[in-house]
Amino acid sequence: MKREIFRVIAVASAAIFVASFSNCKKDDVLSSAADSSTLAVTKNTDKTSVVSDSFVVSTVVKFVSDKGISRVATGEDGTLYATASKSNEVYRVKGSTVSLFAKVAGHPFGIKVGKNGDVFVMCKDATRGIARFSSDGRILPAIQTSQELYQPTDMAVLDDGTAYITDSYHHRIIKVTPDGTSTVIAGNGYPGTMDGIGAAVRLTNPTSIKYGGDGFIYFVDGRSFGPNSGAFEPGRYIRRINQYGRVSTVFKALDDVQILDFALAKKDNYFNPTPETNIFVTNTNNTIGFVQTTGGEQRMLGPHGNGYTDGLLKYAQFHYPYGISIKGDVMYIADYENNAIRRVVRK
Repeated sequence: MKREIFRVIAVASAAIFVASFSNCKKDDVLSSAADSSTLAVTKNTDKTSVVSDSFVVSTVVKFVSDKGISRVATGEDGTLYATASKSNEVYRVKGSTVSLFAKVAGHPFGIKVGKNGDVFVMCKDATRGIARFSSDGRILPAIQTSQELYQPTDMAVLDDGTAYITDSYHHRIIKVTPDGTSTVIAGNGYPGTMDGIGAAVRLTNPTSIKYGGDGFIYFVDGRSFGPNSGAFEPGRYIRRINQYGRVSTVFKALDDVQILDFALAKKDNYFNPTPETNIFVTNTNNTIGFVQTTGGEQRMLGPHGNGYTDGLLKYAQFHYPYGISIKGDVMYIADYENNAIRRVVRK
């Protein structure tokens, strides 16, 4: 590149792993069995977890200029991708090399990597679909919708090409099949928090959306301040949906924080394997939380206020951890205000 715009810190190719939500595995595909199960809502219990002594934070890359690193995703070959919503760019980290992968107009935000290496990017200003690139950066045909989108933020893409889009300001989720048919699978355009099926569901500013290994799609949703107020707050709940459009609420955040992003993994808060899918969240108060679908949240980090500190997770600092992904024993964080990608591992 012609000039240095970032610096790489301690990146080894063996340390780059596949993000759990970006890899569309067979056991992530929705199944009809998921239709019969409903979870009770679990509230944030604000417990501080001692597991923070067991993890270490390091920096993968820190950009010099203001990029607005928003989301991260990783491919099957270990290549890491990140959206930079302020600079309208997508970056790639492969081994110890950081490079500009694509210029994408319209504030790129959500990002996923398909099993075949295709990179999917959702831009907030998009009105009709999802941008798609090959692993070598070639522009591929986009995933198009027949419905007009309003501030879409994220998408989930199955191996067969089926996509689910969070049409955030329309308060709905859109399903796009491989033949190009698009339908509203949840939400009716009116804000609210009502569970149910299809058009009976009320969503409020849904944002991040990802597949679980338990047959459901999970997404972050907000709350409305009344049907006629026009005001709503994002990041209040984690909800889940099956392929029939049945929505149930899994988790409610504390009133003083908002959920920025989440990752799904069959791991406990020490990163030991578990049979069930659990949820790891990043929040506006710079905390990282562990949520069991059968219990409340335990804090893995913080809060410590805004900052930029590597080392033991117990003392680490972030500044608006906007994105998170997990694969194997590695957690990646998109540290928005610090213009950095951070890595969390067991020590």
